[in-house]
Amino acid sequence: MTKGEAGRHQFAADGSVEVGFETVREAFGEVLAAQRGTGAALAAWHEGRWVVDLWGGAADAAGRVPWRRDSIVQPYSVGKPFVAMCALLLVDRGLLDLDAPVQRYWPEFTAQATVRHVLSHQAGVVALDAPAPTEVFYDWDALCSLLAVQQPVWAPGTAHGESALFYGHLLGRSCGVSTGAALGPSFARNCASRRTSTSSSA
Repeated sequence: MTKGEAGRHQFAADGSVEVGFETVREAFGEVLAAQRGTGAALAAWHEGRWVVDLWGGAADAAGRVPWRRDSIVQPYSVGKPFVAMCALLLVDRGLLDLDAPVQRYWPEFTAQATVRHVLSHQAGVVALDAPAPTEVFYDWDALCSLLAVQQPVWAPGTAHGESALFYGHLLGRSCGVSTGAALGPSFARNCASRRTSTSSSA
């Protein structure tokens, strides 16, 4: 055991599970006990209700702060499918054409990519050539402006490569321009509602 490991605490799983899901708590507890990194959280929605809501382990690298129900985490690519869902819902409604050039919805965008290329990580806009300050990544319009003039790393449609940091901007800007609605509110209204209708407005 290293000195760092000696200073760590073992925080058990906390939270609740519905009757019939007790084994999920047991399995989650085993994961927490076995992993050497920080803690985790797990929630499951089934037939209109939360049946699992668990958290545990440490919230800091030193292992001294317990993970709580409201601990903030970096979700990384978890949000990408939700952006894609918004786009595909617009496709279903005839408001977005997968094979149309992105310029139809976002005229300033210079890469010769289609909406389908962006959706499937084939657009080639995966990095910025010029250095940008960190603040730009928290400014939707500023970052979209940089992406609009960014040349792709490869010819769109000829290769695949994840746009790890910009997927939401590239696809979300196209969706927003096509409907006049910001991506966040559109998702909340059309996808996150418990009673989403494919006939509702974007």
